[in-house]
Amino acid sequence: MNLDVVAFGYLFLRLAPFILVCFFSLASIFNQDLRGLIYLIGLLLACSSVAMVGKYANSYNILLPEPTQPELCKLITVGDSDMFAALPLSQTTFGYTFAYLMFFILKSKNNLVQQNIATIVFFPLLILADLAWNKKNNCYRISSSMVALFVSGLIGVIWAAIIESTNSPNLPYFSGMSNGEVCSRPTKQSFKCNVYKNGKLISKNIGG
Repeated sequence: MNLDVVAFGYLFLRLAPFILVCFFSLASIFNQDLRGLIYLIGLLLACSSVAMVGKYANSYNILLPEPTQPELCKLITVGDSDMFAALPLSQTTFGYTFAYLMFFILKSKNNLVQQNIATIVFFPLLILADLAWNKKNNCYRISSSMVALFVSGLIGVIWAAIIESTNSPNLPYFSGMSNGEVCSRPTKQSFKCNVYKNGKLISKNIGG
């Protein structure tokens, strides 16, 4: 069986935004927390902002899509395909996700950089690969991809800062601790100790 690397690479790049959304959604469900939901709310804000910028750019003939944009670029769309005709949805998702995660990684006091080297390396490579693919296949201009990346990344940083301002360790995706590691103050307890010697009770102590 021959493995078509080009087809596999295309399939991965086209599905990568949806894979990311599914990953964060399922992780939130399995972990029974709100982190995935918080991420998705921010992503919706980023997509809406990029769509608005793209619509504004189209109305003034700025950042127009490639005139010879093939159908290959439109095989996977969300809702109205014209919403992301000028600015790519993939770069929006990657830019927002990378900025959102990096904010918490860099702001954490628990040295999360070393623990998340894979994340720090993976997303820039993914962004560059998608950027090259869009350019090679005449899907989007470099300028359009960079605008989508910048706007979504800015939304990611702003949304992450808003979440951090709540001072809730259960909302940021990277808080430096898992749900099971969140500490709470123990209640006051009393202990009764009996001291025996040679089978005989010699003293009783009550401590708390």
